[in-house]
Amino acid sequence: MPDRQEIQYYPNKKVRMAGTIKNCYWDGEVKYYYENGELEHVENYKGGIRHGLFQYHFKSGQVYKTENYINDTIKQFTALDEVGNSNYVFDSGIIAYNAITKPFHKPTTLFGNDHPLVSIIDGNLHLRGRYDYYVIDRALNVKLNLRDTLLKYIPSAYTPSVDESGNTHVFNWHRDITNDSLVVKVAYEYTSGSSTKEWQAAFLIK
Repeated sequence: MPDRQEIQYYPNKKVRMAGTIKNCYWDGEVKYYYENGELEHVENYKGGIRHGLFQYHFKSGQVYKTENYINDTIKQFTALDEVGNSNYVFDSGIIAYNAITKPFHKPTTLFGNDHPLVSIIDGNLHLRGRYDYYVIDRALNVKLNLRDTLLKYIPSAYTPSVDESGNTHVFNWHRDITNDSLVVKVAYEYTSGSSTKEWQAAFLIK
């Protein structure tokens, strides 16, 4: 049935996650738990899209990240690393780290199942968008801007195209982080649902 309370369990019978599904979509608050029963994170949805507060906890219970979404677009976030020495804040187009503040009017419609969408890796802030990816250092310099990079090497990357079946595509991409390198792989120019071209590049992110 489409409307139900969804509960999933660990092998030890403790609750892994719990939330409400309405019309086949998450709706309202969804909670995830560590295997020891402690709260891991809380998400909020409206009709299947992110809407409201997302809050993440260490196993100690300390909150290390909050994200506030309105209709799937992130409006504010704070992110703290595990040792508590990297604290980034974003609100109303301004990004801050300690006493440094800078405008950040980049596309920030974060998207995907690659959680977390906002993360700190080796002190750098990573923002994963649907068609955008940013790596920002502690001085708030943008070390990687996927959109600018792709437009340089693939000018047509963000131009929608229609394949032979009438489906609209932009491009698909994924990233791998290994040690101090980030590898971005992009598939684009689709026909019959499959890409005809691929592009890959590695970036130093430390």
